Amino acid sequence: MRKNKALLLAIISGFLVAFSFIPFSPIIGLVALVPLWISLDQATSYKQAFLYSWITQFLLSLLAFIGLPQQHMTLAICPGA
Repeated sequence: MRKNKALLLAIISGFLVAFSFIPFSPIIGLVALVPLWISLDQATSYKQAFLYSWITQFLLSLLAFIGLPQQHMTLAICPGA
């Protein structure tokens, strides 16, 4: 059960970090890594810590690349906005 909770915290952190970029509120970035730190604190090995960090980074990259074309179009229409 504890492993599942740490995995869920890593997933939540990935979503929070991804949603802390420009189209959304950057204020989320202030607390986005706290769930990851909690899950890393609960990790019992380096392998688990690597897995939790990798999941967070994977979700961040996946969601950021989905939002990248929308950001590009926004900046192309109104440069400097």
